[in-house]
Amino acid sequence: MEKTPFPNSFDLIALYGRNTGYSDESDDCRIYHLNNETGAGTITIYHVFQGIQAAFNDIHMAYCNLQQNTASNMIEINHCTEGRFECDAGEQLCCYMAPGDMAVKSSCTCSENACFPTRHYHGISIFIEPNRFSEELLAILKMLSVDFDKIHAMVSNQNQILILRKNETASHIFSELYTVRETHRAGYLKLKVLELLLFLTDTKCTVSNQTEHYFDRQSVSLIKSIHDFMISDIQKHYTIPELAERFRIAPTTLKKNFSDIYGSSVYAYLKTYRIQESQKMLLRTELSIAEIANAVGYENPAKFSAAFQKECGMTPSAFRKYVRNRVEHD
Repeated sequence: MEKTPFPNSFDLIALYGRNTGYSDESDDCRIYHLNNETGAGTITIYHVFQGIQAAFNDIHMAYCNLQQNTASNMIEINHCTEGRFECDAGEQLCCYMAPGDMAVKSSCTCSENACFPTRHYHGISIFIEPNRFSEELLAILKMLSVDFDKIHAMVSNQNQILILRKNETASHIFSELYTVRETHRAGYLKLKVLELLLFLTDTKCTVSNQTEHYFDRQSVSLIKSIHDFMISDIQKHYTIPELAERFRIAPTTLKKNFSDIYGSSVYAYLKTYRIQESQKMLLRTELSIAEIANAVGYENPAKFSAAFQKECGMTPSAFRKYVRNRVEHD
């Protein structure tokens, strides 16, 4: 197959807007950097076929702005391997992807922002513009019995999104893309994208028979406000009833919606968040272990050290020494 130059189809600068800075280019890929006040991310995009591109996402930010100038018939396939990703299901609805999940949606479900509630997301996105397919690609799809019209029909109407939760076949297809050597990734993508399209052609799951849990934007905004309130001062500890009363929400609804959006219970999330903040302090400051323990909400340094070791596999002092030694020798 003749090598195709890097794409002239949609550009991630157009998709991700002002957050994006162009970094580097080769015959196979481009690298983009995202930055805003919530963090940073890197996206590496590959040209797969004419009309098909793949993006490897390494995101450590709460959101990034999107421009609304993508093709009207574009299909987007997302696979999550780490973290969480907020998927739009129309103007006022959304749902959440967890590790192992795959989502298929049309461009008509895109919102103004791509959101990552835990500020941590690794995954692959496949962008497909069928009106740009070459005659060669159409012939390949026909030979493989790929029915793109069926795939498009599953998600072409507004407010439709197909979520496959921890599907073993989809996870197998994507898992090999995460681990393949960089020198072989561009060619391997061609095989795996065709395999993915064939899998979607054969899948019996449709939007209409899903039991997906969607959230309205108002409910999501309330839970995010509760989240932001809790992490604004992690020295303080709040009970579920206290939070429910302050934000006028039923305790059971608070617990369920928080878990669905952030992927863990309120208490488990805050425990992990405190440990993550303590890691930053251990590496960026000379504060003592007791001072750091107090700063992240532990009155007892021994309890903090025990929680840290359970989460990280080593004590806080060992973590500080280990990481700083690695930095010095790199």
